[in-house]
Amino acid sequence: MSFLSNMKLTFNFFALFINLVGKSFPERTKRLVLITSLVGSFGDAVKIDAETLHKLNKIMSLCSTESAMELPIRLSRAIWNGKTSYEIFNDKFTDSTMDGVRIKRIAEYVASTMPKWLCYGDAATIVKDIEQLLANMSSFKTA
Repeated sequence: MSFLSNMKLTFNFFALFINLVGKSFPERTKRLVLITSLVGSFGDAVKIDAETLHKLNKIMSLCSTESAMELPIRLSRAIWNGKTSYEIFNDKFTDSTMDGVRIKRIAEYVASTMPKWLCYGDAATIVKDIEQLLANMSSFKTA
């Protein structure tokens, strides 16, 4: 088995594992995984360090231990089934202007296409959380 096919098999295993186990997560954990994996999907565009995790947690009130946010960030690609940030958000974020209409459009798109096992409430609640994240993205350090 080649290295590339071995990596693909490992990735597929993680994606399957996350999908199976994720269905039993409590709602607060699903919210944590959704929000932090979205941040992780930006890859090198956002610098993930202790300060970023602290700001994210302060803005979104995700958890009592910020180290809990690290795993979903690192597994973002598996959580989102290999999708790029463009495929997740349907937006390239090349324009730094994020008005309310654009934020709402992106949030509604993400909520409608996200993995079903990540649903933790009604659509309006999820959209509101994603809007809050997107409205505050400029406060995170760029890499």
